[in-house]
Amino acid sequence: MRRVLGAVLLLCLLTACGVRPTDGPIPAGPGPAFPASNRAEMTLYFLLDDRIYPISRSTPGLASPESVLTALVRGPNAEEQKRGLSTHIPTGGKVAFTGQLAVSLPVPLEQVPETAFDQLSCTTVATGLWGALRVTGTNGSRDLFGCPAG
Repeated sequence: MRRVLGAVLLLCLLTACGVRPTDGPIPAGPGPAFPASNRAEMTLYFLLDDRIYPISRSTPGLASPESVLTALVRGPNAEEQKRGLSTHIPTGGKVAFTGQLAVSLPVPLEQVPETAFDQLSCTTVATGLWGALRVTGTNGSRDLFGCPAG
């Protein structure tokens, strides 16, 4: 009985894979297409007429949450400023990740406009990171969750 079960099992294993012999390689068509340049798009939330406004900016390589927030903290570039974009995030901020994504600002949090926190929150959510962003000022910290702009 064991021999019969062994033979049946062996027969099933040999025929179950469905691979048939061929006369050589089978053409599979063109390979996958890769972008010509190694660039990523990131979404940054700046201000336009003092209202939070998303923009897309191209960056070399991959756009990590840290690199996206660093770009936000640096503010709009010259071209974006010509389009009327601005920021309420104080200059001199630093981005770090030490178990939690964090932005350190060189001012007391009471001096930071709520729109700056909205910029930071919405940009963080746009990176796909759904955890809290910790914003630290010279007098304490605040955790931000979600994006109030939608």
